[in-house]
Amino acid sequence: MPAVTGMLWGGGQVSVRLLDVAYGANTSALRLSLVTGVLLPVCFLVGLAGNVTPVAAAIFILGYGAVNGMSTVVKALLPLVLFDPKHYARRTGVLLSPAFFLAAVAPSAYAILLERYGTSGTLLLSAIITLFITAISIMIWRLHSSPVGQKASIPPKRETGHVR
Repeated sequence: MPAVTGMLWGGGQVSVRLLDVAYGANTSALRLSLVTGVLLPVCFLVGLAGNVTPVAAAIFILGYGAVNGMSTVVKALLPLVLFDPKHYARRTGVLLSPAFFLAAVAPSAYAILLERYGTSGTLLLSAIITLFITAISIMIWRLHSSPVGQKASIPPKRETGHVR
């Protein structure tokens, strides 16, 4: 079973990244962020049904792998949309520092949660936490996909002093 789990997880990640390569030019980072934010809690809710049926468990693993693959692309592209590209490395480092810390703490935290609340309780708590990610994705989408937000995110052109 662990080998099948790994294959489904990896298959989801690779499939989404291949789709990004094939169709990435037609999809904005804002849209990918929104899709990722919406699908994340859905994956955990499907995972809750995984205790009932192995098909739901397989869909959860495949879907969560795909969302994880999408989030990797979003983490790389979204700062380019939201911030001045000249400051990409610094902004990305600042934004990802908490994520690296949480990734280091997560195995221990989830072990405690699993021991205390079991698989269902941990999946439910994860689904609830991901609703914050959904809300943030929706807020970013609304702020930056509107004409006002797009104008605000495009840096103004500098005057060059040339007369036309």
